Amino acid sequence: MSVLEHAIAVAARAHAGYLAEDGEPYIFHPLRVMMALDDEDERIVGVLHDVPEKTAWSLDGLKAEGFLEHIIAAIDSVSRRQGEDYFDFVQRTRENDLGRRVKIADLQDNIENVKSRLDDPQARKKLDKYEEALRRLL
Repeated sequence: MSVLEHAIAVAARAHAGYLAEDGEPYIFHPLRVMMALDDEDERIVGVLHDVPEKTAWSLDGLKAEGFLEHIIAAIDSVSRRQGEDYFDFVQRTRENDLGRRVKIADLQDNIENVKSRLDDPQARKKLDKYEEALRRLL
C-alpha cells in the first residue's frame, strides 16, 4: 500500500460515521481537497487535513501510523487549535508552505460548498470569512 493509499484509509476510518452540514459523508470533503492538489505530499496532507481537528485522532496518532514529520507539521499547520483566533490560525498556516497550499484547496472547496447554501444566514458569514482567509493565503 502506498503512503497516499494509507492516508486515504486512515482518513476514511477517522471520519467514518461523520456527516457534513449538507448531509453528505464528511470524508467527501477531504477527498475533494486531496483531488484538487498536485503532488503526493499535498494529497496526503489534503486527505488528512481535518483528522486532528474534527475527529478523536491526534497528531501523535498520525505519527504512530508512520507519517513523516514534514507531513505531520503540515497537518498541524492546517489544524486550528482550541481557542485560537481564526485569522491567527490562518497566519500560522502561512508559515508552512505545504500546509498553505493545502489550506488554499480546503478553502476553495469550503467556498464552493457554502455558495450552494446562501439561503442560510450563517452561510454568508462563513463565505466572507473563507474568502478573506483565502485572500490572506494567496
